[in-house]
Amino acid sequence: MQLDEDTLDELGLKPAEPPQEETYTYINKRTGEVQRIPKGVDPSFNYPPGGRLANLNKMLADKIDRLPDDLKTAANERIKKAGF
Repeated sequence: MQLDEDTLDELGLKPAEPPQEETYTYINKRTGEVQRIPKGVDPSFNYPPGGRLANLNKMLADKIDRLPDDLKTAANERIKKAGF
């Protein structure tokens, strides 16, 4: 339950200090990017809300670029037919 400062004073309560956040170093094997990730969090979840949606087109283009040529051509044709 959220309490405002006046209510906390009335109840004689003080907010506690937040715990120190522990992190670990993660190196993305594909890009080489080095990140500090909070312990207990999988690196795939270390992004701001909505961050993946904003980068979806780039992520898809990167994945298609790594495909063999025949699959790359088929993927690009499929995307064109879908109107993207």
